[in-house]
Amino acid sequence: MRHTIDSKSPLLASLVLLASFIITFALMVPANAQSPDDWKTKLTAEERSAISKPDNPNDRMKTFARLAESRLKSARDYLTRDDYTGANEQIIGYAALVSEVGEFSKVAVPKRNKAHKTLELSLREQSRSLEAIRRDTSVNYSETVEKVMKLVGQVRRQALNLLLGDGFLSEPDSQ
Repeated sequence: MRHTIDSKSPLLASLVLLASFIITFALMVPANAQSPDDWKTKLTAEERSAISKPDNPNDRMKTFARLAESRLKSARDYLTRDDYTGANEQIIGYAALVSEVGEFSKVAVPKRNKAHKTLELSLREQSRSLEAIRRDTSVNYSETVEKVMKLVGQVRRQALNLLLGDGFLSEPDSQ
């Protein structure tokens, strides 16, 4: 009794195996297709209320710093429990705060105001925490953290330019 092997069977099996790997990988990657504009929807009502309460721009920046640090602390807490999805949600919420305060800083705060310095200092400190979070984050979620790091860098440069004068800092070269 002779068994013949169809030459198409190994090829078909290879294709099925490859397709299963692709599908498995696609299911593992989070839906990071959110743009920075979508991040603004991630602010809670309490955060929106707290940010809009202070009349003084510097007090508003201090409130932002407190809320943003709380988001980063929550993200670190999720990472210690290996809950990367929860950490990712906190990072997106943090990005929403940064985006919101960046717009406020650009539109409503006069140039050379102390609030820009407060914003830049808080973002500089938070960027260190964000870098540590990026190192601890799963590769599947690192794209979000990297986008947020770019946003933080842009808002920091904007705050410094508004504090020191237009054109003082230039945009970094694309790498």
